[in-house]
Amino acid sequence: MENVMICLDSTIDQPKVMVDALEEMLIYDPIRSVWEDFGSWQDVCLSARPGEYGVYEISDTDETYALSFLLPFDRRGMLCGRGRVTLEDRYKVIEGRLLSDKISRDIFGEVWVEIEESLPDLKHRDYSGISCEADHRYGVEFERRQALGVSPVRLCYDVAWFQ
Repeated sequence: MENVMICLDSTIDQPKVMVDALEEMLIYDPIRSVWEDFGSWQDVCLSARPGEYGVYEISDTDETYALSFLLPFDRRGMLCGRGRVTLEDRYKVIEGRLLSDKISRDIFGEVWVEIEESLPDLKHRDYSGISCEADHRYGVEFERRQALGVSPVRLCYDVAWFQ
């Protein structure tokens, strides 16, 4: 596939195009190429979402939006759901979809060693910065609950956008 650089500022009025372009890269290109051609951030970190222990993340963010690929895994580092591609702001998903089981497993096959090596040192993202982050709304709520001394049990969440 031809290299596609996605610029949030120039294409935010076309959210489907942005998500389509990232999804196409994930389907046809090695994950290392996706990171090099698309992402401004790549990490393995704890997830703020319910039902996930951690995520492998590639994202491009600015102050207002985050366009990301997240691949969830469990406490053992095993794939625990389908990868998702989302364009979101701090409060909602603008456009998003789940990758197929096959594509998710294929990508997991490329990154499982990195996930396994990261397990002992996983940390939560910091959502207090100036940038909008992937899963921003879940991270902010998680940090708020921790600050209040409330159980860090994750909230229920709206899954309708990717069913």
